[in-house]
Amino acid sequence: MTNKNYNQNNPERGHGADGLRSGIITFFSQHKVAGNLLMILMILFGAYGLTQMKRQLMPDFGLELIIIDVEWAGASAEDVEANIIDAIEPEVRFIDKVEKVTATSYEGRTRMQLFFEADTSMSKALADVQSAVSRITTFPQDIEKPIVRQVIQRDEVCRIDISGPFSDKTLKYFARQMRDDLINMGLANVRFEGARDQEIWIEVPSDNLRELDLTLSDISNRIAASSIDLPSGSINSGDISKQIRSEQLARTPRELRQIEVVSKGSGEKLYLKDIARVFETFQEDSPYRINEKGSSIGLLVSRTRGADSLISQDLVQEYMENISTKYPQSLEVVVYDVFSDSVRQRLTMLVENGQLGLLLVLGVLFLFLNGRVALWVAIAIPVAFLGGLGAMSILGMSLDMITMFALILGIGIVVDDTIVVAEHATTLHRRGMHYQDATTQAANRMFAPVLAASLTTMAAFLPVLMVKNEVGEIISGIPITLSLIIVASLVECFLVLPMHLRKSLKKISQAKQTKPRKFDAWFSHFRDQYFCRFSEITFLNKGFTVPCCLRVESSLNFLPCLRVIPFMPTLHLLLVHQRM
Repeated sequence: MTNKNYNQNNPERGHGADGLRSGIITFFSQHKVAGNLLMILMILFGAYGLTQMKRQLMPDFGLELIIIDVEWAGASAEDVEANIIDAIEPEVRFIDKVEKVTATSYEGRTRMQLFFEADTSMSKALADVQSAVSRITTFPQDIEKPIVRQVIQRDEVCRIDISGPFSDKTLKYFARQMRDDLINMGLANVRFEGARDQEIWIEVPSDNLRELDLTLSDISNRIAASSIDLPSGSINSGDISKQIRSEQLARTPRELRQIEVVSKGSGEKLYLKDIARVFETFQEDSPYRINEKGSSIGLLVSRTRGADSLISQDLVQEYMENISTKYPQSLEVVVYDVFSDSVRQRLTMLVENGQLGLLLVLGVLFLFLNGRVALWVAIAIPVAFLGGLGAMSILGMSLDMITMFALILGIGIVVDDTIVVAEHATTLHRRGMHYQDATTQAANRMFAPVLAASLTTMAAFLPVLMVKNEVGEIISGIPITLSLIIVASLVECFLVLPMHLRKSLKKISQAKQTKPRKFDAWFSHFRDQYFCRFSEITFLNKGFTVPCCLRVESSLNFLPCLRVIPFMPTLHLLLVHQRM
């Protein structure tokens, strides 16, 4: 049986005190200032890190992907494949570090996707693809210029819907004004949704062409020759230099109508307005938006890399509160799909879990340990977390769904370390050891097993860093965050906590001897009379204990009453495509 001594007023110290004072753990446990100074530094380090860390929905990650878009109005999907895809693919397939090429042809357009190997310099890859496409000379003459772009990961902040009793042109004007205002406020990425590009159409009746003996190509050439914006050199006269420029580029239907098409020797002239109908319209076959009130235009607000999602949403909300005086009352502006709300929900969940864990730890520890000891064990949780958050900010990490999930997992790890050291120090002191030696010996004795347990936990998560591609970049925050929290927990547990335990045990030693609590007496009786015997029986009968444990574990896995609250809920999307 275990020997117990509850004498708290034993002034004598153990003879091995000199041997316990070696090492950094002993130094911090005996020094009156070092532990508190380290704790303050960890708190300040974490507070600084919180001000520097960006809050966002998903972590930043790179996409090794380049897209080529080509439009060819009126062409069938087969013609697009034969004349565009077959011309581009041989030129880009063998660019350095290209891993895969996929292409899809549609009626009137095509899209090619170039996937590159991990850790590829995408700026160089983009330049190589642009050069390869520009070298192709076999494209049909009437295709649009190929658009080559790199896909960049962006987190959406929110969406804005703009509608009202206005024409599409007026709605687009309002949307452009709002986009410019949001960009001026610091939101660098605001894109249109459902805003069709404007075009100027020129319709020439066939009778007019036959009468004037002209073709559409002739009229097109006359317009191209007359509608130009071209520098024409300069004139130098003494100290004065003047730039000459031909500024006759027609940008509106009114300017196009004034272009001269036919000029006869008799002096008679015909202008484009005399033989054709010139009007402004929207691009055909382009996507557009409607709601229950008619046409609408959307704005997609995204955060740039390194920006804070919550701050970006606050800017949008501030702007929405002040637009009533700038736009007509009949203009309806709706903000929806606010993705920053998900970030706030995860932050709230993290804080609530931390608070609940703190209360549970305090409640349980107050039952089994002294109140002062339980308080310092509970304080170790936020201190360790602040130390880990400070290290995360130094590494450039953000508070996102992945890192916050890892922080929630780390709450239990932090509590376990401190409980082990505090309980052992309390046990040694209760058996009669001097409070100073009890804390020092507990910290030194528990360092090896706690370190081993922490390393095994880190070893279980660190292999996640070996996962490559986008998935590896996204989930890499879990092992890194947990490792930083564990390291901060070890620092707090062995360099800060022993000094606080020493002061708490000193207060207990100086207090008057009181009768043990009824709970303490009952728990000691239960531990010594029942639990120790049960542990001895299970240890001596391993062949019976192990199958029973496996059976209980398998039964718990099928309990239907367990309710799981997902940290990342499943998104149910309804996407409808219609082509008229």
